Amino acid sequence: MVKEIYKVIKILDSETILLNAGKLDGINIGDKFEIFVAGKEIFDPDTKKSLGTLDTIKEIVTADSVLEKMCICRHHNKSTMSSFIGLTSLYVSESIKTLNVDKTQMTNEMTDDYVIRIGDKARRTYINKSTNG
Repeated sequence: MVKEIYKVIKILDSETILLNAGKLDGINIGDKFEIFVAGKEIFDPDTKKSLGTLDTIKEIVTADSVLEKMCICRHHNKSTMSSFIGLTSLYVSESIKTLNVDKTQMTNEMTDDYVIRIGDKARRTYINKSTNG
């Protein structure tokens, strides 16, 4: 499935960005977008065929308001902490184990720059079909 690529066109404040995608593009309130940096193209070592790019996802945002040609997006931080009749569920923590790899073959091709900037690319990853925003 080919995804349309949109862009961050304004940073309204530290919680709100504007994308150049709106109702005319079929965007709905609740649609989710990845703000990303396109990575280097990766090739299969045996077939030499392209496998695509190794992209870095800076953030996932949700369309909160959809206008004709643009949408206002925010990151919604969902807490796993909840309280139900005095019972509290705790955060589930998971650690990542270090792999035993040949360190001379490490490429570290993903960026560590997660700052969102005007012009960053965005692609829709979830379509909210329950509303027409």
